[in-house]
Formats: sequence, C-alpha cells, structure tokens
Amino acid sequence: MTLKQNLKKLHKTGAGDLKTLSNLKFYPALKYHFLTPFYDVIIKLLVPEKRIKTRAISFLKPLHEERVLDFGCGTGSLLELLSQKDLKLQLVGLDPDPAILKIARTKIGDRAKFNQLYTRVLPFQNAAFEKVISSWVFHHLRDDDKLHYLRELRRVLTDGGTMIIADWGQPSSRMQHLFCFVTRLFDNFETFENQVNGRFPSLMEMAGFQVTVLGEEKTILGTLKYWQLCPR
Repeated sequence: MTLKQNLKKLHKTGAGDLKTLSNLKFYPALKYHFLTPFYDVIIKLLVPEKRIKTRAISFLKPLHEERVLDFGCGTGSLLELLSQKDLKLQLVGLDPDPAILKIARTKIGDRAKFNQLYTRVLPFQNAAFEKVISSWVFHHLRDDDKLHYLRELRRVLTDGGTMIIADWGQPSSRMQHLFCFVTRLFDNFETFENQVNGRFPSLMEMAGFQVTVLGEEKTILGTLKYWQLCPR
C-alpha cells in the first residue's frame, strides 16, 4: 500500500485513540507567533542552517522511493533539500503551526505533502515510514511530551527504519555553555533542561530506540548534536 493510500485510509478510519484537540499547545519556531514570517531570515543569520540540515540528511541516507517524515517540519527547508535529490522520495511534513505550514507549502508546492498536527497521536498508520528526520524540534517539548512523541515516532517507523534527530545537546565547552545559557534565556529553560544535561538520549532509549551520537556542531546558540535512532 502506498503512502497516499495509507493517508486516505487513515483519514477515513482514524488511528488508535485519535481524539481531536483543537487547543493543542505548542511553542512557535521562534517562541513568538509574530516572528514566524521572518523565521528563515533570522535562522540564516544565527546558524549555518543549510549545512546542518544537509549533514543531517547525509546521516539519514534516504533510498529510492522511501517514505520520509519530517517531524516538526517548520518552513520546509529540510524537505526542500530532500526534494532536490533524484530519489523519488515520498516526503511528508508534520507541524502543529498552521502559519509555518503555509510558508512550507508555498516554498515546496506539491513536492511534499503536509499535515497539521491536531492531536497527540500522529496522523499515520503503524510503520508508515522507512525514515524519519527532525531538526530543532525536541528542545521545545517538555520531557513527558518528548517521550510521548518519541514513542509515536517509533510506532510510525518501520522496524528496519532510521530516525535522525538534530537538536541542541550537552554543551561541549565553557563557551558553549555560555552560548546555550543565553539561548535558553530567549527560548525556554524548562524544556531545554534534559537537552543540555545530557539525559535526552535516555528518553530515546525508553521509547524503544538504540541510540548513537553521530556528530555535533558548535554554533553561537549552543552545541547541536546529531543522533541516530534505530528501533530495537
């Protein structure tokens, strides 16, 4: 069954305990909704976004015609890079923010499908994707939500699949600790905690993954880590 058929079937039948929550809470990509239209410009000024996302894709190693989910796709920059590969990938972006999805749809058009996240249950059937990728998303989530969505991503990933997470991790130097502290002042101290103290991978393992650190990037906002998650 193709991804398109899976999505149609899911739309008709639902998946699990799919309860609509019209007030699903989320942090906008830059914390404040009024900054969303300027996301791409601001990020390019602060971090080497294209290089980081290109490296994340190199770790993902997508294969011909694979189904790939970008969890928390934002403005679709990562999906745009994936769509440029001559692999006929079935690309899907998922994000709770309708404003940022509008930007992504304008940017990518029909090269990817986009879904708005309305519930705590991902709107996909079990084992719907061979590959999952996520960049700069999990530091926005509280620990219980981190674990919940990691388990949901494990559910929609095939047993032989791979997930790559690129996100803030434990700072690698005193200077990086300082940069991270400033970033947390403008972002969120609570949700960052397990990211910077090195305990985020333990949540990945609790969700049923074998975890490998593949690399890191030192930026003026903190230390970004690349994790590979493979179902156990």
